[in-house]
Amino acid sequence: MVAPEYVQGMETGLETAVQYIVPPRLKVIQKMTSGPLAEQFNTGDVVVTPQNILVAPMQYENNRALESGQGFTFVPLFWFAEWCTWNPRGSKITIAERSLDDTSEIAAKSRDPKRRMETVGMGEDGQPLKVRHCEHLCFILKLDQGPLAGIPIVQSFVRGEHRTGSNFLGLARMRKAPLFTMRFEASSGIRRNDDGDWYGLNIGNPTSEPAWVTEQEVKTNQRIYEEMKAAHAANLLRADYEDDAFVIDTGSVSSSPAEF
Repeated sequence: MVAPEYVQGMETGLETAVQYIVPPRLKVIQKMTSGPLAEQFNTGDVVVTPQNILVAPMQYENNRALESGQGFTFVPLFWFAEWCTWNPRGSKITIAERSLDDTSEIAAKSRDPKRRMETVGMGEDGQPLKVRHCEHLCFILKLDQGPLAGIPIVQSFVRGEHRTGSNFLGLARMRKAPLFTMRFEASSGIRRNDDGDWYGLNIGNPTSEPAWVTEQEVKTNQRIYEEMKAAHAANLLRADYEDDAFVIDTGSVSSSPAEF
């Protein structure tokens, strides 16, 4: 909509407004997922929020979930790490603080098993209230199929899935090429440890699609990569994972020092 000529050129009052880039997010439905997502999807389904679009369903046999879901392919475009301080579950504000600076205090605490959990007070029940400092490995990617194909979305790996993100980085580095030229395949898969079970992403080289994008796709992907890189440098790139408080606070965890 074009503004009337008599107001054009005037100060808008919005000159300093921050324009964050918050891509849609890839998410695996968990047993503890609640609300509309739990009503619309099954545990283990891979979806995109907030559009609530199914990407790949969990596979079932005789009404029982299998160990892995249906596969899908994607192209990673850009990756970055973000460090967040998560408030105790049930707090009105889920994330107390966040940073893209790997030298920040949050980043340092997330790497230190002795400081990763921090007591900040006492609850009404007399139990200590603790915040958790976490490192998120975030990948901007685009799907090959579905209504959101080609649109940048974000996938975050944290805590029990931090190792999955690290392994994915290692797999990409082995190709010795720009990230945005590669194609990978993923499916949801069950994880188990002494604290319980949850679903994460199993990622590998594609089995049914080319492992590399076309020359024409490279140009488009590189443009998106440059845009995301610039937004990250300006501290304007955000992942919205506040609805994953239960992932931070409960069973989808590893007690390993490498948990982050």
